[in-house]
Amino acid sequence: MGGSIIALVMQRWNLHRRIALVTVAVMGTRPPMVIAGFMIATGFLSRWLSNTARA
Repeated sequence: MGGSIIALVMQRWNLHRRIALVTVAVMGTRPPMVIAGFMIATGFLSRWLSNTARA
């Protein structure tokens, strides 16, 4: 239940877009770096959100 609420809050305040933009800004636009950046962001977010809440 808590993971679903966090996912709704992230969507409401566009945190998913902010995280994506910061990830690309920090890691750059080279394909290997973009993949690495999103792997790190996904690993970080998976600590608090269940797979069902992210889908």
